[in-house]
Amino acid sequence: MTPLDIARRLAFALVAAAALVTLTFAAYWRLTGGTWFIVQTASMGTAAPVGTFLLDREVPFAELKVGDFITFHPPLSPNQIFSHRVSEISPNGTLLTRGDNEDHNDPWRIRPSDVIGRVVHAWWPLGWIVRMLPLILISGAITVMLVRYATKPDLRVPAAVMGGTLVIILAIHVYHPLTQVQLIASSASGDGVHATFVSTGLWNARVAMKGAETIELAPGQLGRMTTTKAGTDGHFEAEFKPVVPWWAWLFVVALGVGPGLATSIAQSRDDEERAETDDAEPSVTD
Repeated sequence: MTPLDIARRLAFALVAAAALVTLTFAAYWRLTGGTWFIVQTASMGTAAPVGTFLLDREVPFAELKVGDFITFHPPLSPNQIFSHRVSEISPNGTLLTRGDNEDHNDPWRIRPSDVIGRVVHAWWPLGWIVRMLPLILISGAITVMLVRYATKPDLRVPAAVMGGTLVIILAIHVYHPLTQVQLIASSASGDGVHATFVSTGLWNARVAMKGAETIELAPGQLGRMTTTKAGTDGHFEAEFKPVVPWWAWLFVVALGVGPGLATSIAQSRDDEERAETDDAEPSVTD
């Protein structure tokens, strides 16, 4: 068994073990009354940016207090699900809620029947991974089949590396998880136009607006900018760029050189096997 075969089997064992642990935990959490949700909006700020995976537990309504992070159905929209913080407890016992990025309470009062549970864990950015997982699994399975049954044996390693790279690129292209910035609000006053932005991607974002100082936003962070160079109708232009972390550059480099490196390793291994075969063949003399 070659080192490459050992590495391949080890990788398969690790993936299988991770899948088993995940499924076991998911079954345990559900069977014990827990629920989970993925944050879709930036209302909870840096406490739970977009792509946060929330684990909720049922708790007695009387135990909820100001500051608790809860998940509930809004009375005005019972088919929707919100996860906000308890901001006040009214005299009649109902709860007022508010997102961390919001200035005002939500327009409803939460009753016991509205509450789904209290958030006990908020894991970011696990929600992004869970959202992309179906696409990754389906495209990954197709890649494995193509590599195994439609590729020459000596090209399977570089083909697998290239296929894995394309799977990752496809998931990023479809879901755009890396860098996103949303305009939350804008208003005009005597001293200019005011705009509020929030970062909803995985990486920090640098936002620039003509006539305003550039700001950098972390995932879930709000940023307010003021410009005096907007149009007469209040129109303004803003752009954002990703702040790429150092490890992401290493990852991009690995994606670029990975297929070529895998090809070189595979070719070197084939050359060694041929040399060993030639050495093992008996020489014939007249």
